[in-house]
Amino acid sequence: LSLEERVRDTSTVAVPIATHTGQVIGALSITGPSSRLTRKRLVELAEPAAHAAEKISADLGYIGPPLAAGG
Repeated sequence: LSLEERVRDTSTVAVPIATHTGQVIGALSITGPSSRLTRKRLVELAEPAAHAAEKISADLGYIGPPLAAGG
């Protein structure tokens, strides 16, 4: 989770995506204005984002443990 840590008035939640080798090759992120993506909303979005990233990783052949805390 990032609450205006890198960009003013912008918040983000990001989760890793891995391949069949376990190498993280990217991330799925949700980014928006902090006025709409409050800490509470980011926490709510973390689990669905983690599940989506797990699905993408599984489609790429990843079979290891969850990569994100929300997963």
